[in-house]
Amino acid sequence: MLHAVILYSVGSPESLTKSCLRSFIGHFLSDRHVVKMPAFLWQPILRSFILPTRPNRLLQRYEQIFVEDQNPYLTAMHNLCANLEAYLNEQQYIKHEATSVQAAACAALALQAHDSGDNASFLAAYGDSPDLGPSVPQYVVRSAFAYTGEGLAKVIRKCAADKADEITVIPLFPQFSYTTTQQPANIVAQLQKEVGSTRIHLVRSFASHPLYIRALSTKLQEGLMQVLKDNGHGDGSPSDTLKQSHVHVLLTYHSLPQSYVRMGDPYVEECAATTQALVTALGLEQSPHLSVAYQSKMGPMPWLRPYLEDEVESLLNKGVQHLIVMAPGFSLDCLETLYDINIKLRELFVHRGGDSFTYIPALNDSAAQVQLLSHLVLHPSTCDATVTTTTPQPHTQA
Repeated sequence: MLHAVILYSVGSPESLTKSCLRSFIGHFLSDRHVVKMPAFLWQPILRSFILPTRPNRLLQRYEQIFVEDQNPYLTAMHNLCANLEAYLNEQQYIKHEATSVQAAACAALALQAHDSGDNASFLAAYGDSPDLGPSVPQYVVRSAFAYTGEGLAKVIRKCAADKADEITVIPLFPQFSYTTTQQPANIVAQLQKEVGSTRIHLVRSFASHPLYIRALSTKLQEGLMQVLKDNGHGDGSPSDTLKQSHVHVLLTYHSLPQSYVRMGDPYVEECAATTQALVTALGLEQSPHLSVAYQSKMGPMPWLRPYLEDEVESLLNKGVQHLIVMAPGFSLDCLETLYDINIKLRELFVHRGGDSFTYIPALNDSAAQVQLLSHLVLHPSTCDATVTTTTPQPHTQA
């Protein structure tokens, strides 16, 4: 039995060239789930004003985060796929070995009972339908991207051609939004009939999954305690020591136009679920030393507030000296975390008088991320939302 797992994400430019960046931006901003403006109005703006200039600006930013000419986002995705595949197959091997040992012991008891003529003991030990050679699932893990590299439809077709009996698609967006998870949901629904007997599952979201929250809270608590220790407040729980310090924890999520929320996008509720579960795990409920902001606003329309830069300015005005930033909505570090947060936001905070700035990296290809994703594959019913191949459309704007 072959079980294919596809990790799906937005993607990121593969090389530091303007043509590569132009292609990525063009595909991203042409997605009708991302920009809901009619194409006949939006495309002239995109092609006449945005594509001629934005690649030049982004190129300078990507140059600051590439490592040895490699995009760290793509490197992390490659490693994550390899690590997850190895882990899933290792778990299946362990499970199979345990089953084999139990079966061997059972067979020995059955033979002993048979030799003694005790038929009741034979059936109890061996069972009515003995099966000493269970089919062991083999896992392969592939990546698929929305706007660069191989797309989801192509990867699904490849997996089906390789005789995969089952395919699990995991969009690496912990919080569901129509702008991110709607597209893979549509693709899965369209291809289900095409791939015949291959079963396709889609993990809709995992905004408050216990393993996700545990992984985040562990990383955040480690970073928080280190900052507190560096500033002479290393004893006690985070909630107690925060009260005695000028340290603040800021959770930032990718923003969304407010109009999308009014049309029924559940993204804000999903972010709130993550925040609530995380602060509960840390014991920081209603703490004035933790706040939430939204980043990466584009265009003149109102987006979710408070905006990240505005929130940091407000915290500085309140006397915050040590800032810890985590971006729970990003499974992999990318331009918006490595540059926008760890470089530009750090510069803003320090330039305006802040003493220390700590960015808590995404889960990336860590063991905690691998364990989370493997659990979503092996136990899909534990996801925050229903595992499905279709997703409801947003309400039409009045």
